[in-house]
Amino acid sequence: MVDTHKLADDVLQLLDNRIEDNYRACVVLVGSPGSGKSTVAEELCQIINERYHTFLSEHPNIIEVNDGQKPIVDLVGSLKSLQPNEVAEMIENQGLFKNHVEDVNFQPVKYSDLTSNNRECTTVVSRGGIANAIRIAAANNPANADQLGQNSINIAQIVPMDGFHLSRRCLDLFKDPKTAHKRRGSPSTFDSNNFLQLCKILAKTSLCKVSSHGKSYLTSSVFEKLSKTFSQAVPDIFIPGFDHALKDPTQDQYCISKFTRIVILEGLYLLYDQENWKEIYQTLADTGALLVYKIDIDYEVTEERVAKRHLQSGLVTTISEGREKFRSNDLLNGKDIDKHLIKVDNIVHIRND
Repeated sequence: MVDTHKLADDVLQLLDNRIEDNYRACVVLVGSPGSGKSTVAEELCQIINERYHTFLSEHPNIIEVNDGQKPIVDLVGSLKSLQPNEVAEMIENQGLFKNHVEDVNFQPVKYSDLTSNNRECTTVVSRGGIANAIRIAAANNPANADQLGQNSINIAQIVPMDGFHLSRRCLDLFKDPKTAHKRRGSPSTFDSNNFLQLCKILAKTSLCKVSSHGKSYLTSSVFEKLSKTFSQAVPDIFIPGFDHALKDPTQDQYCISKFTRIVILEGLYLLYDQENWKEIYQTLADTGALLVYKIDIDYEVTEERVAKRHLQSGLVTTISEGREKFRSNDLLNGKDIDKHLIKVDNIVHIRND
């Protein structure tokens, strides 16, 4: 089993070491279907946040949100802006660019919009359309520590790749929709274009220099350093999740807030050496604040796990059908991941049998 407490120690140590150069650190967690990457990510996130909440309970009123900093560089300044008629056309086409659903080279575009809780934002979309949108909240009406309450502030946040599954409507528009639906979960059935764009956005926020009203925090604990260096200049970023009941992405399910100092990205293809996926590692590694983990596990173990998961989610009616579904799709994806793992030296391999 994975020692998630040890992982938490390593992540916090990295951020402690990089606090003067990085606003946040990123963790990449990759594994084949059934490897337990989502569970490991959730446990890691929970452990870090619980440790921070314990620190806050012992150090009340320590949080500072610095509002004197200039806003960080425009996170999506280089992207093309859609005109109102282009936005209207996209919405009329059920939030999709009908001619680009399979175009892995399609460059993300942006337009002004509102989040699901009516905050002004810049919305970034690519070939998956609105279902896979990234929303960057405007600086007005920012949340602060007093409004949220200390117990509501989490410094770690999971970013699941699942929210970037192409919608079923999008797959319907593929040249071979039957195969696209059957092989859902393969690399081409994700909006890798916009997920890479999200990584570029996170990298820019990671490189935002921290500041404090004093430098005494530099000799204190990592939690005190974090508490004194929250920045109002870092925007809240809303990303999609995935609703397994609806079998489609859900908008604005997760918020990477100005209080998020550790981002845990988990998914199948984050270390994949093909198309847009191959740029993710270097984009995040260039920040200097990245840890990378690959979960290794025997396929016999994952077959039973995934077959049971398929049965519980209603995708199959028997465990035998679940095994067959695993062998015809999930196993192929798992082997593809192992075959196309990028070749870098700092991938930490961990077992989760």
